[in-house]
Amino acid sequence: MPKEFFNYSSFDFDGVGREHQEGEVVITEEKQDCLFGIQENSCCPGYGIYQEKRMENLSNQNWQQQAQPLSSLPDSSSIYCTDDSIFNSFFLPFQPVQETSNYYQNDQPTFCKEEQQPFSSSSLKLLNDYSIELKRLKGENVDDLSKKTNGEDRKLSTEDILRVAGKFYVQNSTTKIDNFSPFSHPYGSSIFGLGLFERDKHDLQLVCDLLSAAEKVSYHQYDQASKILDACQWVDYKMKNPIQRLVSCFVEALHDKINHEIGNKIRPKQYDGKGCHDLNLRWSQDYAHLVCHKELPFSQIMQCAGVQAIIENVGSGNKIHLIDLEIRVGAQWIIMMQALQNRSIELLKITAVGIRNKNKIEETGKRLTSFAKSMNLPFIFKVVFLSDMNELRKELFDVKNDEVVAIYCSYILRTMIPTPTCLENLMRVVRKLNPSIMVVNEIEANQNSPLYVSRFIEALFFYGAFFDCLNTCMNDKNHSSREKIEGVFRHSINYIITREGPERIIRNVKLDVWREFFTRFGMTEIELSESSLYQASLIVNKRESWRSCTLDRNGTSLIVGWKGSPLHSLSTWKFC
Repeated sequence: MPKEFFNYSSFDFDGVGREHQEGEVVITEEKQDCLFGIQENSCCPGYGIYQEKRMENLSNQNWQQQAQPLSSLPDSSSIYCTDDSIFNSFFLPFQPVQETSNYYQNDQPTFCKEEQQPFSSSSLKLLNDYSIELKRLKGENVDDLSKKTNGEDRKLSTEDILRVAGKFYVQNSTTKIDNFSPFSHPYGSSIFGLGLFERDKHDLQLVCDLLSAAEKVSYHQYDQASKILDACQWVDYKMKNPIQRLVSCFVEALHDKINHEIGNKIRPKQYDGKGCHDLNLRWSQDYAHLVCHKELPFSQIMQCAGVQAIIENVGSGNKIHLIDLEIRVGAQWIIMMQALQNRSIELLKITAVGIRNKNKIEETGKRLTSFAKSMNLPFIFKVVFLSDMNELRKELFDVKNDEVVAIYCSYILRTMIPTPTCLENLMRVVRKLNPSIMVVNEIEANQNSPLYVSRFIEALFFYGAFFDCLNTCMNDKNHSSREKIEGVFRHSINYIITREGPERIIRNVKLDVWREFFTRFGMTEIELSESSLYQASLIVNKRESWRSCTLDRNGTSLIVGWKGSPLHSLSTWKFC
């Protein structure tokens, strides 16, 4: 293989790579070469709908296969139990399904590029495109919201509030707010004329205020922005609805951005809504991950569909070597072991790669070993611990000639975007390992733009969908857990909005960027089977509150979202 195959000279992780002249927006049709730079317009046509024709709800298909649904995690009282028995109650036996004929069409999204200035016409177009896509998904016009007669129906969802506010903001974008007053707002007359509930009217104005403050920050009008932000903070966090809690996170982030810009020290962040600071952030993240696995559908969907893809691609191999780049609690391998229990397996080997929390990885290994023993499954667990991914080498995995290798990358590749040498070295090693399949789970969002206003709009709609999901799936009994999850989101929002350059470590990009990236490294995309999609549909139908989770196709891969807003992507790859 030529040495230059892994040359990153053509990649610009932070570059803009846009055509412009004298501030005029120029839209072109060519794909950008700087894969991890701006992809501004890629988010707009695809946010909520990746194709004109949505994929049919998987639960409505006349499936010929039969598979057993999975159960959820144990209750929160035992969620941090280190006893081996915790894994016995993770899932009901997983039954992989056999592949059938291809049913889905491989529609490809189209994208274009544009130059952006702080809340310029292209920034407003980005905001407007979100409103249009969500409106098209819902099948109704913004103005039709005021015509709903049923009182309950007239209460707008988080998604509705954001898209309506986006429309009003775009329509009134030329209005100056030189002397801001929350009692004489430029959007007030049109908002309050919609005939909505008072709560919805105030939430709409709250989002418009937030957008106005974000615009003021982009023009360095910090005094006016601060006045608007101060007017947004008027309710105790615990008493707020999803929109108000969402806005609270962005208000804090904008305050911190202002403080950073004018040279003030950024105050410590309250990640869990109760004053939890950096020392406990890792615990909060681990806790949030486990609670999300139990209460939200996304993690289980990604795991079950991914495991099904691995089972199909390791074939009849009786020595399977799974390489996990971010194992966490290893729940996905419990599913795998259950799926393999009726097969003649000589050895199942799992190698967990880690750059932090070695003790937790080893604890996960002990629990997986105990579970495998209870199933009489020959099993080996190994840890490859590194200071960073630049140290990764093929020899560390001790792969035997008769082993079938599969690699599982769950939300880890995005963490290496700020350090391209690590990502490059990982791809070199993956190439040498030549796995039968590489499963990639990633966040489906474009939050890597060097322009703050673009990241702000992207993050607002992305986390708006998540806050709406939390409100639907977690009842009042889970109030404390929901606060902790939202606290972790608050931390992520703050990084996306306030940090620039090397400090901005959260850099999510969309599937189409990863698709082009992997293709350049000689990988080809494997189409997810109907069986994998069926496993995903089983999870969606497990609970009534999960029915708003949407499954869509982007090419040959799966997009998992909430009410059509994309949140996660699942793709599978191998080398040509």
